[in-house]
Amino acid sequence: MIMTYCDMNGDGTVCAAEVHDCLVNCENAWREENCPEAEYLYCNYNPFECAECEGAWSCEDIYNISVEVIAYYDSNGDG
Repeated sequence: MIMTYCDMNGDGTVCAAEVHDCLVNCENAWREENCPEAEYLYCNYNPFECAECEGAWSCEDIYNISVEVIAYYDSNGDG
């Protein structure tokens, strides 16, 4: 699943940046479906908090989950 949805450049590997961007995209899709009144989450350039709703992830959540996903899928230990 992670390769199918997160290999943004199609090179057959998933780097930390792709995991982060993928999770942001998933969160924004969830917000669109479940909280249309909430703003999209922009983690790369926007330091301000977006409108939140119950169950919505923050940029910090995305970071923490990215670290967990990267550690889980890092089969060769290179991060």
